[in-house]
Amino acid sequence: MGKKSGSFEVQQFGDNKSSRKGQDAVLVGAITKDQTEEAINEYLDELAFLASTAGLQIIKRFTQRQQNSHPGTFLGKGKLEEIADYNKSRNISLIIFDDELSGTQLNNIQNICNCEV
Repeated sequence: MGKKSGSFEVQQFGDNKSSRKGQDAVLVGAITKDQTEEAINEYLDELAFLASTAGLQIIKRFTQRQQNSHPGTFLGKGKLEEIADYNKSRNISLIIFDDELSGTQLNNIQNICNCEV
């Protein structure tokens, strides 16, 4: 179980590090009107480093340019389907987002992609 930090729960990879070691994952980031593609790539670089220190292997990065996040799924339907298809074809069971997700978004993404988020 994660720890509460402010108003959201922080998942600690260290709690399950032995079961995650070597697990394949993909990273996902959104390029918003307030961010550049260069900035999101820097954030994803940092996230990839943190994931690798937790024993994860980052296989691919997905980004989507958007004005606003989708209230139910964060990303658009097409991008989520692309991620789900990619993960299924490569047996990837973990998606790491570079943004905080609502409970609804988290549940919907897990159901669509059939992966842990």
